[in-house]
Amino acid sequence: MKNLFNSIAVSLLAVGLMLCASAFGQTIVPSTTLAAAVTSTNSQLNTFKLASTSGITAGNTMLYIDGEADFVNAVTTTPATVTVTRGQPTSRVSTHVNGAIVWYGPPSYFYFQNPIGYPSGSCTRSQSSVLPYIDIGNSVISDCLGGVWVNGINSPLSPKVVFAPAPGGSVLTGVGTSTATTNTSMYCVEADLPTNKLLTGLELLQGTVAGNGNRNAILYDWAGNLLAHSASIATASGNESLYAAYPFTAKYFAVGPASYWACSQASNSSDTLNLIVTADGNAGLYTQIYTGQTFGTIPATITPSAAYTTAQGPYAAFY
Repeated sequence: MKNLFNSIAVSLLAVGLMLCASAFGQTIVPSTTLAAAVTSTNSQLNTFKLASTSGITAGNTMLYIDGEADFVNAVTTTPATVTVTRGQPTSRVSTHVNGAIVWYGPPSYFYFQNPIGYPSGSCTRSQSSVLPYIDIGNSVISDCLGGVWVNGINSPLSPKVVFAPAPGGSVLTGVGTSTATTNTSMYCVEADLPTNKLLTGLELLQGTVAGNGNRNAILYDWAGNLLAHSASIATASGNESLYAAYPFTAKYFAVGPASYWACSQASNSSDTLNLIVTADGNAGLYTQIYTGQTFGTIPATITPSAAYTTAQGPYAAFY
């Protein structure tokens, strides 16, 4: 146990050095999920079933699950299980539901400060060595979004799909205006997320014509920094006037409450999206069409809009 704490101390020093030098580059803390509920609160050796153990090694990996930090002692690939010592270094031990997010990495990926270890104020995303900022001591996950630190809120009751904006009580054929999206433009809308959410991707409300080509979905932070995107996906005919799902190339953990930008490009000028119009009641949301685009070439940054313009932003949803 003494060796473990020494390892953590060394790792914390390494984190401090990394924060002083952006040349190390940014690391996104990887995650998997529990493949079975954890019902024990035994703080000694426990075996957890995971969706995957890829990237997890014994002896130098920590897990973080719902406020609990665990040290990995042994790893099995088939079935995917880990044997852990729980509650490290002084975190609480609790039960966890099947499907709970499991963050993993060396101790240097996590922060153990008390009483207040989570960051605040301004930040530059490209200069943050490790994101998100996982404060084990206070069970707070933060991210650098839009040039400021956002401290997220965990909600066990978060809905499976968060509409941004909500289409209201109207039938989907009556929401917005069905508009052909050209293959040289990107259509973006302000998308507000109320709580933390592990995102599989974005959904987009199709217009009255779909199935003629491919589309993608792109997520930016409020300052216009690229966070995640889907591959180029063909929207199946029959999805007209329905939300179609566009999974990201890798799941992305979004911190909330925060505002993001949800965007989309299209491979042709035939398929349509339902774009927000003033009569929908969402005229307060910022929207933007970015012209001069090449489908499949995703800008690393965008200049965010500071205004609403009718028939520019799509109806999107986090899922």
